[in-house]
Amino acid sequence: MPVSGTTNVEWFGGWPWWQWSRLTGNWGSVRPLLETNGLTLAGHFTTDTSVGLSSGVHQRGIQRGLLDLNLTFDPEPLLGIPDGTFFAQYYYRYGPHGSDDIGDLQGYDNMDAGKLNQVEEMWYEQKLVQDHFRLKAGQVDANAEFDNLPAAGGFINSSAGFSPTLLDFPTYPDPALSVNVFAYPTEWSYCGAGIYTDNLRDLSAYGFHHPYLIGEAGLTHPAAGHFGPGRVAAGFWYDTATLSRFDGGLQDGTSGGYALAEQQVWKQQPAAADDVRGVSVFAQYGYANPETSPVANHVGVGISATGLLPERDSDGMGIYWTWAGLSQASGAGFTHDESSLEGYYQCRVTPFFALKPDLQWIRHPGGQSFPDSAWVATLRVVIDF
Repeated sequence: MPVSGTTNVEWFGGWPWWQWSRLTGNWGSVRPLLETNGLTLAGHFTTDTSVGLSSGVHQRGIQRGLLDLNLTFDPEPLLGIPDGTFFAQYYYRYGPHGSDDIGDLQGYDNMDAGKLNQVEEMWYEQKLVQDHFRLKAGQVDANAEFDNLPAAGGFINSSAGFSPTLLDFPTYPDPALSVNVFAYPTEWSYCGAGIYTDNLRDLSAYGFHHPYLIGEAGLTHPAAGHFGPGRVAAGFWYDTATLSRFDGGLQDGTSGGYALAEQQVWKQQPAAADDVRGVSVFAQYGYANPETSPVANHVGVGISATGLLPERDSDGMGIYWTWAGLSQASGAGFTHDESSLEGYYQCRVTPFFALKPDLQWIRHPGGQSFPDSAWVATLRVVIDF
């Protein structure tokens, strides 16, 4: 029962349930108490239902889901350690892989993977020297640190998350044990590098004998007038493992590079740092060795917006085009390049519940002549616990 003098509304969320930021509310004020002491518990459930709408692909509906439970601990309130963060995350995923039906290489749905029941990430991060340095070690999703475009975060095509030229990139569904170091010499510049285990989760067999190395440097600028913040960055990666070549041989190591840019071109309230309403544009490029990588070149451009419609401040929308220049090396077997055009609208029904209809047109899925193109419709549902 609620404590004396409180109402059910106050006990569970502080306001009517449909206005809660999370489905389970405040747990009778336990959640805010934990957060005051540095412990934040969060959860999300995402489900995607997709249908191939074109001839030449499997025209069936498929449904899959991903449960994400995570814990963030700030040690300062209880242990007196400032500027540190511990993070642990658990994933459970069920359902088929959508690209098995469509045959595309880039991955039209960034949730797609095999069945998962695992600790996804577990790391500790420490900021040093007045936040001029940052050290992060543990099992890390490399895409959280490298080749990441926040302006493209609403799209579900995997290439919007990172360039498909990053061969064997240690990201979802298989992050890797790693050490990452970043420096912030000025307010408008940064650089960083990471070393990731080649065998992902198990250090006992190979350790860092054949690591995945990656680095990135970038320039940022704050909002100015109705222009929001922006960033340009470039990175280089090197996989030291032994890889198979398309001609049947083996190769010790391969490498590639990428570049990205994003800019909020219009911000509703320039002076309000917490106002997310606005319009952003972004672009990305990637290159990899065509002797070992299916995708030798990649270009992506897009535009995304939040809060453009009256009384719909949290709704988002966007259009994204991505082109994958596939390897023409002997034995690769590709006859065409693959490209995709995506559009979505995310409707924030309540603060904790969102619906996102998404439509994609994929030209030459898998780099083959047939099917010539494919249409795929997806409905994503997201619930924050």
